[in-house]
Amino acid sequence: MTPDYKWHTSCSPGWIQNGNTFKFYLKKGTVGKCPGDEIPLEGAYEFKERQEVRSDRLESGIYIWSADIRTISRAIEHATYFSLFQIHDGRVSGRPPHSIQVREGNIFLLQEDEDTEFYVSKYKGRLSIATKIYVKGKIVTVEYIIDGVKIAKLKSKGLDQPFIKFGAYRWNAVCDVKQVYENVRFEKLK
Repeated sequence: MTPDYKWHTSCSPGWIQNGNTFKFYLKKGTVGKCPGDEIPLEGAYEFKERQEVRSDRLESGIYIWSADIRTISRAIEHATYFSLFQIHDGRVSGRPPHSIQVREGNIFLLQEDEDTEFYVSKYKGRLSIATKIYVKGKIVTVEYIIDGVKIAKLKSKGLDQPFIKFGAYRWNAVCDVKQVYENVRFEKLK
């Protein structure tokens, strides 16, 4: 599917695709364009910044998504929180069922419906992610391999038409950032 696959803007435009390389740019203080990005959450953030892409809805099958991610900014910890990859289904709460997040410089895998999280490592500005995504009706299982190490295989039930999201999404930024995804692969195996 990659690089000819057609990715879609998820609320905030401006990202650039060149073959299987994607570049996302966030300027500190620029509020994202998704509904609710401008609404503060007391004690957590004043607003959200974002520039992401999303896939079409995933039908039943087995998919591969992988990328080499590089952060270019004045500070590696360019925000208190930022997301690198999500399996989403457009749920009203906005929280993705599966995600790879960086919080205060630490990488975590999260499975929202089971309230499960796995600490991976400190974020050093570069990361290779490989996922194998199994979709069977409303059940999604994701196998995560980070920097060549299998970290976890997480399963969620009740997902309605899941899709993939990646790019730059953060809050409490300290500086501008360029998030680069190289060697992006997205393919349906069967």
